[in-house]
Parts: sequence; C-alpha cells; structure tokens
Amino acid sequence: MINAAHIADRLGTRFGLEVVSEIEGGASDSRFSLRVGGIHPPNGFRVAVSLGWRSATAAFTPDTFAAGLIKTLCMDAQQRRLEFSALCGAFAAAGTKCVVRIDERTADTGKLPEGTWTRFDLTCSRLSDKVDGQRDAEEVGGACLALLLSLLPSDDSGVETLLGHGLPEGALSRVAVNRYERSPVNRAAAIAVHGAICKACGFDFWKFYGELGEGFIEVHHRIPVSQMGEGYVVEPAKDLVPLCANCHRMVHRQDPPIAAEDLRERLSQRGVVSS
Repeated sequence: MINAAHIADRLGTRFGLEVVSEIEGGASDSRFSLRVGGIHPPNGFRVAVSLGWRSATAAFTPDTFAAGLIKTLCMDAQQRRLEFSALCGAFAAAGTKCVVRIDERTADTGKLPEGTWTRFDLTCSRLSDKVDGQRDAEEVGGACLALLLSLLPSDDSGVETLLGHGLPEGALSRVAVNRYERSPVNRAAAIAVHGAICKACGFDFWKFYGELGEGFIEVHHRIPVSQMGEGYVVEPAKDLVPLCANCHRMVHRQDPPIAAEDLRERLSQRGVVSS
C-alpha cells in the first residue's frame, strides 16, 4: 500500500518546501496527488501520481484558473530551459523517463523549442513491479515536481518564485535559495541519480538513524560555486555528489576541494573503507 503522506514528507524535506498529498478515488492506494503547500486550488497545480501494473507515472495537472502559472512556465527563458533539459537527462539516467509536449507536439527534452509556448504538458514515468512501489511513486513524483520548479523564475536576490505573475494576492509562495549552492531542484536530481549514501565513506543515514535519517544527505558541488560563471547550467549527474557532513567538511579542507573519489581512495588506503 502506498503511503502518500510519507512521500509528501520526504519530498518536502528534499526540496525544502511544504509538500502535501491528496488521495484520489477515495481509499485507493495507487493514485494520489502532490501539491506545494500554500498554493491552493484553483490557481495552482498538482502532480498526479498513479501506480499501475508495471509502471509508475506522474503528470503535471494545472488547476482550472492557473493561467498565470502556465504563462510563467511557457516564458521564453533560455537559461531555465537549459536547466530543465539537464534535469531530464539526470532523471533519465536514474531510470525515470520524462515526456514533454509543447503546443500539443512531443518535444525533444534535450533541446526545448525556442519562442513562447502556449501549452505545456509533462509526464514522468518509470518501470515498476510494485515490489518497491513506494519508492517508484516517490521518484516519479519528485522528478515531475523538480522539472516544474526548474521552469519557474528567480530574481537577482536569489529568491526563487515558485508561482509566477498574474496570480491573485495570497497565491504566491517563495523560498529563499541560492540558485546553485542550495537549489532544491538540483539537490533532488542529484539524490535521484546517486542515492542518499556518502560517495566517499559510504555512510547511510537511514541505516544508522532509522526513519529520522531516511533520505538525508548533503550535496557537494564538484566545481566550486565561486567558479561558476553567469549562465552556468548545473548537470546533477556530473557536477553534484552526495556526501555525509564529515566528508563534506574534509573535501573542503583544501582549495580547490578534494574530489570525492580521491577522498575515498585515502580512506581505502587507511583501511577505513573497502576500495
């Protein structure tokens, strides 16, 4: 049985946002929706998640009066579209397929069309045998939510707007993030690709702390944020790596930081971890 509330809590922790779940179809254990807390219908959106016989699927579903949101998603913003494409590649590497339809045509997720769109549809899916349906539902729901957030704007102060212009007063939700260093979108993609286990020492917070540590990990930038020029597009699979707090501190003992693989080799030579 799928625990939708647990998935919402985990994704909320991963993104640094309030995420709430809504059960669809009464007592169904295979269909539910996710919403960003504080964004109430009919002006926002939901991510509709369903678990079928052999697949898990999540789809972007705008509310009846979400014209402002749609307009924001469809703005001609090349930087955000490049980030969206990088995320699609990261989720594909983790086993989640992302299908985008723009103006009712299937789009190449690696190169979204230029210009302003009038319609945007997004579906994320992965194979599932229901052995671990909870995880599969979480992964497709998280991927869909991350991709939607990547298309929403941020201003120069580093405040990322979760819903765009044109919405009624009270329907805006903001979260202060640094676009590179603490981007919840990139963090979510990095964990989806690499898992929540330290790449240097192998520490698993879930195994040590139980439910309290489930899904917890820090995410390290291989390229220091200070060296990222304007317009840099983070590729989560290549640029980000999960590390425990101790190893994260250790790689930053040198400038430039030690590569996670090099730190693991040092630990291996000391007999602390296996090579």
